[in-house]
Amino acid sequence: MKTIVAAVDASHTSRVVFKEALVLAANLRARVFLVSVIPHYEGNMNRFCIDDAERELAEPFRQFLDQAVEYADSLGLELHTMYRRGKPGNEIVAVAREVNASLILLGSSRRHHVERMLSGRILAEVISYSHCDVLLLPEETEMRFTNLLVGISGSEASLEAEARAFDIALSYGSQVHGICSIDLPVERSLRYEYKQDAEWKARKLLQAFVERAGARDVLAHPAMSWDLPEKSMVEYVQEHDIHLIIIGSHRALSFFEVMGGSVSERLASITPCPVLVVKQSAPESSFLPVSAFCIEE
Repeated sequence: MKTIVAAVDASHTSRVVFKEALVLAANLRARVFLVSVIPHYEGNMNRFCIDDAERELAEPFRQFLDQAVEYADSLGLELHTMYRRGKPGNEIVAVAREVNASLILLGSSRRHHVERMLSGRILAEVISYSHCDVLLLPEETEMRFTNLLVGISGSEASLEAEARAFDIALSYGSQVHGICSIDLPVERSLRYEYKQDAEWKARKLLQAFVERAGARDVLAHPAMSWDLPEKSMVEYVQEHDIHLIIIGSHRALSFFEVMGGSVSERLASITPCPVLVVKQSAPESSFLPVSAFCIEE
């Protein structure tokens, strides 16, 4: 039986995560563990006549978990809840490992760069250290699978994301769109031979993507963009009614990526549809020798 870990707090976004966790659990016949993590309180609220600050801060989280169990019971669904205290990113990953999760669900909201840095980098940390796939759910969204978008780069990570997209497409009758984003450095973008070479390689990658899709009887739509991966994907989502973005992640993030934002975290902060980050279990392999193709983490 598959296991889903859904991380929630008392926010509106968490209600979306909880609802979609139940829907996925019903479709996949999976167990759901709802986990809520309260950061350690290090302040002093005695001056506000609050004697037990940690209990007061934890109460909304506990209430949410209790209400979630009652709602799941009313639908005849089993729901497991876990309450943790500590660093959210670490605790969510720890719970996922303890229950051998197949998928982690996280809510995401639209934020500017500075807001994302101040938010604690929870998304980036979970994606970086999780052993399983991570599904990022924006506010006011719901899971649909008619049109999928996968990032194409030729790396092992993107190939694994592509394979996951094909699996989903075969299960739900989806169409798979593949986009290859070319983001050349300024000094190279001004030189014709570099642009021509990057475009040729991108077309080869997309041709191979279409051939692999055809071999699995999946309808594929290739696309190429001259921009940052996250910007290219969001524009494509808006123009083609995409319901799910799928990208690969092959390694832990560096300190600068955690602080500055990974592709998936930046994407989740601006996209209107869910993002599935596929974790790669196989050993890391070489990239194609073109720095332009950088869809994966």
